[in-house]
Amino acid sequence: MEDIGSEAVTKICHVQSKAVLPQKKPDSSASRTHYEFLFKEMKWMQEDFEREHKKKVYDAKKNVRGCRKELGERIVKHEKNIKDQ
Repeated sequence: MEDIGSEAVTKICHVQSKAVLPQKKPDSSASRTHYEFLFKEMKWMQEDFEREHKKKVYDAKKNVRGCRKELGERIVKHEKNIKDQ
């Protein structure tokens, strides 16, 4: 009886070693190392900085165009007032 049980165990071990068992995929957040986390944060900070910089440059140019337009209108209005007098 014991011989049959040990024979079954050896067969099971043999089948398990030959069979391709599905591997459990590790959780992506749990398998990240500290450096991977830091690099991801650094990349996000760089992209955020670039996005903010572009927005500030765009806003500054927009303000300059608005000021230039306003000053141009004031000059035209002032010259028109001088001609009318």
